[in-house]
Amino acid sequence: MSDPLDPVLKGADVDARLLRRAELEAVGRTVSGLDPDEFIDAATQVCALSWDDERTRPPGYFEIHGQNWWIDTSGTENRRGLLHAVTAAALVDAVGLPRSTAWVARVLAGVLTVRSISGSASTGLCFVLERHDASPLPDHLVHDVHPGDYAEFATAVATAAEVLYLSVGGSIRFTDPPRPAP
Repeated sequence: MSDPLDPVLKGADVDARLLRRAELEAVGRTVSGLDPDEFIDAATQVCALSWDDERTRPPGYFEIHGQNWWIDTSGTENRRGLLHAVTAAALVDAVGLPRSTAWVARVLAGVLTVRSISGSASTGLCFVLERHDASPLPDHLVHDVHPGDYAEFATAVATAAEVLYLSVGGSIRFTDPPRPAP
């Protein structure tokens, strides 16, 4: 199975392994009409950052105005984090969710699985997302996410139309998990 992040990076015309601000802005513009800084904030919250001077920063520290940081996409965890940020940006934009992209990126896996992303310059990106049972709130989120907010998000995803269109072109198609045979 191909990596679903590859079509996103190709669509953004980004082939670098180290994504800096300009590359992340391009990725964000490929999936969403949202403020690029909101997308970058989401990506930095779900991916590990590195800095040119190799000094460690406190957790949550981020210089959005600086150019001396990057996200290394060669690692599995950073690719998964960036995939969640990309998918969250597309969802917030297409569904009109009243949540930040960073918040949605953190809770996304509790409600959806990214099955594939494909696309072309003429059609835009097509996300195929599998909905799954979103209750209860996953254990790793119980101390950080209000159950009511999570339930509201899960309901918005569960009741969204089967196909949603992205403001930048492309679409999100929801599928349900296969049902076991009787």
